[in-house]
Amino acid sequence: MLQVASGVTGASPIWRKIILEVLNGKPNTSIEVPGGIVTAAIDSISGNAAHDGFPSRIEKFIAGTEPTDDKVHVKLKVCKSDSKLATPSDIAAGNYDEKEYFVFKEEDPVSKDGMNRWQAGIDSWLAGQSENKYHPPSEYCGTQNPVNVEFINPKEHNSNLPNTFNIKISADSTNDIVQIELEVDDNKVRTFIKPPYEHQVDLANGVYTLRAKARDSSGKESDRKITIGVGVNWDSILSPTPGLTANP
Repeated sequence: MLQVASGVTGASPIWRKIILEVLNGKPNTSIEVPGGIVTAAIDSISGNAAHDGFPSRIEKFIAGTEPTDDKVHVKLKVCKSDSKLATPSDIAAGNYDEKEYFVFKEEDPVSKDGMNRWQAGIDSWLAGQSENKYHPPSEYCGTQNPVNVEFINPKEHNSNLPNTFNIKISADSTNDIVQIELEVDDNKVRTFIKPPYEHQVDLANGVYTLRAKARDSSGKESDRKITIGVGVNWDSILSPTPGLTANP
């Protein structure tokens, strides 16, 4: 054969004629979607769940098999100063930008000597990519103390709180949080060594200052103070009646 017909000019027209002849006279019916099929938006690049406004498309899946969180096409919070990963403290202070990155990590299921050849190949390819998005930061910036502690409940300047309520605290760091101390008007009422960081208090009507002090495994510390009003406005001039009761 000196020439080979292309599929477009050879096979396609033949099959078109066959299909048209087979379907001739048959009604045009819609295909019913079987039960257990769902639609979901997926990231156009990674194929995982759509997120952060990145380009996406709609696909159909068997219920329960929809893609989950995207660990490949990510948006990271990085410090404004050096584009390293922002610490919880930097994030709380607003010292960060959000940037798009690709994170490619693979295990080597057939390695017998501990060497991850799959990742080595990926890393070799990444080394030749000039765009910053292919080189996500792995270190944290050192602009601030990495520890951040916040009151989830109550919030700063909450007023007319009930006499009995739960105090909820959150804490984060680049290292493990090992201790949180809770104070009410400079009186320590609870020391936490693990989550959940929740504590119930019974307080008389008045204005109070709550303080939470967190420490991580590297010895770094951070504290947060808020002023609240129990049965009164937070800025009331009334003094609380003695009657602090700490419930474990």
